[in-house]
Amino acid sequence: QHPTMGLPNEVSDPSRLLGWISYCAIESFGSVMISLFWSFANSVVSLETAKNCFGFVIAIGQVGSILGPTIVSTAAETRGVPFCYFCGAVCMLLLQATMMIYVRWYGVDKPMDPDLTKHAANLAMQAKEEAAKKKSNKAGVLEGLVLFYKHNYIKGLFAISCLFMVEVTIVDYTMKLLAKEHFD
Repeated sequence: QHPTMGLPNEVSDPSRLLGWISYCAIESFGSVMISLFWSFANSVVSLETAKNCFGFVIAIGQVGSILGPTIVSTAAETRGVPFCYFCGAVCMLLLQATMMIYVRWYGVDKPMDPDLTKHAANLAMQAKEEAAKKKSNKAGVLEGLVLFYKHNYIKGLFAISCLFMVEVTIVDYTMKLLAKEHFD
C-alpha cells in the first residue's frame, strides 16, 4: 500500500478526487434510491396490496437503516473500507437482478377497477376539451410557482420534503462533526 495515496493517507486535502466522488455518489444515492424504489413499488403493486404490505415494507426498511450502518462499520474495521465498497457494488447488481426477475415473474400490469377506468377516461376527455379551449395558454416558466400557490396539497408535499431534508442535513452534519472530533 502506498503511504500517501488511497485509504492509508489520513491527511485532509481538497484535491483528493476519489473521496469527493465517493461522497457525492453516496449522498446522491441516498436521496435518489428511495424515490426510485417507491416509484417502482407503486408502478407494480395494486392499491389493495399496497394497503396490506407497505407498512411491513417500511418496517423492514427501518430495520435495515439500523442494521446497515452497524454491519458496515464492523466490516470496515475487520475487512477494510475497499471490501465495503465492493459489497455495496455487488448489492447494487443484485438489486437490479432482483427487479428484473420480479418483473419477469409477476409482470407490471395491474387489474383496473372498471369504475376507475371509466372515471379516468372521462377525466382524459375533459382534459382534452379544456386543452382545446385553452390551446394558446401553454405552461410558462413560472407554472410550478402558480401550481404551488393554487394547491395546498403541493404546499404540503413541499413542506414535508423540505423539513425532511433539513432534518437529514442537520443529523448528517452533526454526525460528521462528531466523527471529525473523534478522529482528529
